[in-house]
Amino acid sequence: MLSQEIQEAVAAHNAARHAAQGVKRPDLVWDERLAADAQKWADHLAATGTFQHEGMRGEGENLFMQMGGGHQPLKKGVEAWNDEKPHYHGEKIAGGNFSSYGHYTQVIWPTTTHVGMASATAKNGHQVIVGRYSPPGNFSGKTAFEA
Repeated sequence: MLSQEIQEAVAAHNAARHAAQGVKRPDLVWDERLAADAQKWADHLAATGTFQHEGMRGEGENLFMQMGGGHQPLKKGVEAWNDEKPHYHGEKIAGGNFSSYGHYTQVIWPTTTHVGMASATAKNGHQVIVGRYSPPGNFSGKTAFEA
């Protein structure tokens, strides 16, 4: 059985997917392999004090950083990614300010079916949350509102 924290993070993803315009999207399913990949990268970011995408082929990735304030649940990252919704109007990826909505479009990408997440805390108290997705989304020239 999945922990309450994981269930809430998956539910936050799926709520955004249900509310999104366009095509119907399947609910995301938790994936332990994606979660393990996310944990490895979160641990690396915390250990090195860096904040950058890994660029793992075959997986989409979202990152979130909480500056201090103690441990935050995984859904805090999902909520931050979903907060980008007002910046996305159905344009094709790379056809606008992609950095202002790219996390949100990965959350709602219609062909993505699996998610895994993890977090780690750096020595300075900053917490990083990593989301991994399969199949990945955000394909250049495509829109998140079409299959």
